[in-house]
Amino acid sequence: MRKRYIKLIIGVLIAALLAFCYFFIFDEDTATNEEDIEETSEDYEKITDIKKEDVISLYLKGGMQNDNNSVSTEIVSKENEDGKWVVRSYEKIALNDNNVDSFVESMASISGKEVLNKEKDLAEYGFYDTQERCQTSLTIKTSEGETVIYVGSATPDNAYYYAKKADSDKIYLIDSLSGKRFGYTIDDFADKSLPEVSPYKILKLNIKQRGKEEIDLEYTQNKEGNAENLIAIGMETMRMNKPYPGLAVYPTNLQESVLSQLTSMQLGNIADGSSENFFEYSNGVDEDGEPEAEITVSDDTNSLKISIGFKADDKNYYCIAEGKEGVFLIDEKYINPFLEADAVKFIEKFVALHYRADLNRIEMTNKGKSYDITFGAESQNENSDNKNSRFNDDRKTYLNGKEVDKDTFGGLFELMTGITFDSIDKEAKAVGETPETVIKYTMKDGSFDEVRFLPFNDSFYVVDGKSVKGMLVSRQNVARVFDKADEILNDGN
Repeated sequence: MRKRYIKLIIGVLIAALLAFCYFFIFDEDTATNEEDIEETSEDYEKITDIKKEDVISLYLKGGMQNDNNSVSTEIVSKENEDGKWVVRSYEKIALNDNNVDSFVESMASISGKEVLNKEKDLAEYGFYDTQERCQTSLTIKTSEGETVIYVGSATPDNAYYYAKKADSDKIYLIDSLSGKRFGYTIDDFADKSLPEVSPYKILKLNIKQRGKEEIDLEYTQNKEGNAENLIAIGMETMRMNKPYPGLAVYPTNLQESVLSQLTSMQLGNIADGSSENFFEYSNGVDEDGEPEAEITVSDDTNSLKISIGFKADDKNYYCIAEGKEGVFLIDEKYINPFLEADAVKFIEKFVALHYRADLNRIEMTNKGKSYDITFGAESQNENSDNKNSRFNDDRKTYLNGKEVDKDTFGGLFELMTGITFDSIDKEAKAVGETPETVIKYTMKDGSFDEVRFLPFNDSFYVVDGKSVKGMLVSRQNVARVFDKADEILNDGN
């Protein structure tokens, strides 16, 4: 029993000792922290109180962007003929008016609380002007003279910056955002926007890239003039000019791949104030050299053209944008979808894609047997209101002279237009020069599209007669067309 009391007494003594140490240390720390807390005035005072419209220029000097270890000088000025704001040495660079106006307004009216217990040297507040460390300052010029404001270090919690006027000994605490504005550069004022091109109304896309095949496609206006509406809902196709001429591309395929970052694309920081110097950031040879890549994309309203240079770092490329002065950085996430584009992946693999309403005749031969599809005259159209529509062709249809109802022919026509190629092999060689199968589409305007299927091996044909060479098509897909045609001809016999 006695031993238990002894253990209890020892435990109480240890607890008391720990409590004493804790409160002693806590009080010491609290005292230290209280010494570090700035004693300030209760009310905010105006450090600068200038009307925005009276400001002629603002001169920023210092190296806040580089931890104050170097000097950077930026001037925002409207001391020019047209009265517009410019950044000195970057006069050609278009500025974001909202950013400039906000900056001028905020710097013309800076408020802060005066530090009352200023017992430190000025250098300890971050105010200095030596050969090694340049004082960060702002000079505001009006018709009545100049006002100079110095900004010092941030407080330990980074919530405030120290600031003082050149003609006063008072030291103030200003909010962090106001303090950071003293480190603004051309990159904070430049207009980095690009023309807004809608991926849902795309009319043209061109990608040129050094060492790769050019990709070029465009929309060819249809007869009804409603390109934008059809493209927006993914019903209309675009036509590829390069590298596979004549092949179809659905805009929805582009929206999910090449154009996936188009709506959010914007420029980054400025690398050079003159677009004329872009060759130094691209080919590195002369002003006539080709860029590393060139991207052009347009819709029914705007066009965007960007030339891509070298990689600036792990994340950005150098670039110039048509209609915008200066060499900029641009994030690779906006550019890579274009540079990594593979035409085979987003083209529609139809061998011959036509609208029934555009056709006047279809002639087919398969292993010596002929099939002739003709259409009735426009006057035979049962629905005259739709006779000009590409999607509502109700002309009577005949296969080798036999009238075929609309639904039955629709099944055959779907198989015909649904013939697709499995791959493209530009080195593919046919076995012989005589095609086993030929499908010839004659249009209302007299033009025609003839597709010849030559034997390649037991499983595939190689297509001839198209601008794209080396399309390999499954024999089974072609055979289904003629099986269906024979079924229609033999029906009822």
